[in-house]
Amino acid sequence: MTNEELLERYPFLKTDEEDKTWLDHMWDGWRKLFGIQLCEDLKEAIAEENIQDFKISTLKEKFGKLRLICHGGNGKDKIWEIKTAYEYISSRTCIECGKFPVHMYDSDGYICPHCKEHKPKYARIRDNSPAVDELKWTVECLGEKNDYYIDLRPYYEKLGIR
Repeated sequence: MTNEELLERYPFLKTDEEDKTWLDHMWDGWRKLFGIQLCEDLKEAIAEENIQDFKISTLKEKFGKLRLICHGGNGKDKIWEIKTAYEYISSRTCIECGKFPVHMYDSDGYICPHCKEHKPKYARIRDNSPAVDELKWTVECLGEKNDYYIDLRPYYEKLGIR
């Protein structure tokens, strides 16, 4: 899908950079595994919750996880749920190829998820990195009124993760 087609379908992906979308700021592996599905989930939540003027202001990697900062929907529980689910999924997805699940590696203080084929030469597995086959089925989400747990299984299913 071209950036023009992406912006037509997902106007909230527009950046200040000409001919760019926020997906251009996403690591290739993340974009490959869940970039479009993230956009579909956000589009659905925007319509369901009737959110006006929704816009992404930042999409980046920080401490090995996706960081998505938006305006117009941050107080809505469904938007928080989507952001939380993909933050967890990103922390287990190789930033280079999209393989899932993988370990979190530390390379001179730079923390990122990599598969064995793409890990930096001298990187070491983070002490708190879960086993590759250890997947969470729920994750804590900071909601508008209360913190609660969300079920990750629907997100795994959409991405073909079993």
